[in-house]
Amino acid sequence: MTPQVISLSSAGSTAWIPVDYIQNPYYISLALVFSNTPNLTCKVEYTLDNVFDTLVTPTAFAHTSLTNITTNTTGSITYPIRAFRLTVTAWTSGTVTLTALQGVTNPQIYTTTGSGSLIYRFPSWPSNTGFLLASLVASSTASRTSNIVTITATAHGITTGAPLVGYRFYYPGSPSLAAGWYDSILTIPDANTITFSNIGADFTSESINSGAAWTGITDIISTVIAGGMLKDQSKVSVYTLRSGDTTSITKALYIYFGGTYISGSTAATAPIGGSKLVFSCLGNDAVRGVSVIEGALTATAINSITKNLLSDQILLLRGAVSAASGFLVIHAANLEITQ
Repeated sequence: MTPQVISLSSAGSTAWIPVDYIQNPYYISLALVFSNTPNLTCKVEYTLDNVFDTLVTPTAFAHTSLTNITTNTTGSITYPIRAFRLTVTAWTSGTVTLTALQGVTNPQIYTTTGSGSLIYRFPSWPSNTGFLLASLVASSTASRTSNIVTITATAHGITTGAPLVGYRFYYPGSPSLAAGWYDSILTIPDANTITFSNIGADFTSESINSGAAWTGITDIISTVIAGGMLKDQSKVSVYTLRSGDTTSITKALYIYFGGTYISGSTAATAPIGGSKLVFSCLGNDAVRGVSVIEGALTATAINSITKNLLSDQILLLRGAVSAASGFLVIHAANLEITQ
């Protein structure tokens, strides 16, 4: 995390500031400084929730020693959190400024390769498993009994049996169960059925995705690249081990940087193997990428976007399956930054 300086001059809360919660040792230094004839009370709050997930409303917890603060005060956070923010609970006048510094690079996450490269694991990757994105089919239905969701999708196209048991599964949504990623697949017993775990009230035979196959672009996983980590001529590579059905249905992976598409690749009848999506940096604000895996050439123009590389930016892996009865599996992924 780059140094953060946020201020408030009224009652309310700032936006959440994400941090590297897998860093080891974990330490964030905090300082609250008051100015402009202050007459206010403030606190620092933190959350363990994913602040990038639009389906989640983060639960805020007050910092035990930085609550009901009315004068210049310092503190720290030494336990992993996802994000923090500044909140003013009472205000008459003045400004309070929160400065936050996070410490050293985590040697368990970053590995120097000897050529100025860093290997980075996606921090919220599910343990010992991966992601299954399936389009299902039109008129698919779901029911839930005793916290087990059963999908009925005739000829869903997904590999049956044990290979994908335990994988995180994207559910396109129905009236009683919101769209999103769920842990985890329990069974794929046949060509028409999928089951996965989810705690909730029983329901019966609900239409999935309003009766349509799911072919939308879907967020898979993201991470924050700290400001200043990327420099002129830095290269960012996202390596994935992927598979899917071998029909002519298109299975696509995309990289978004700072909310903008920068690189991607598609596969159809040959979707199995390792692939690496890359983009490169020019100066402190120019990013260039291509819509092919590393090592392949294309007639398609280079993608060019402008992002401030001195600020934290979100790197997001997304996927899509173009038609019914197709599926895409991401078995593993990591991020390599060559500075």
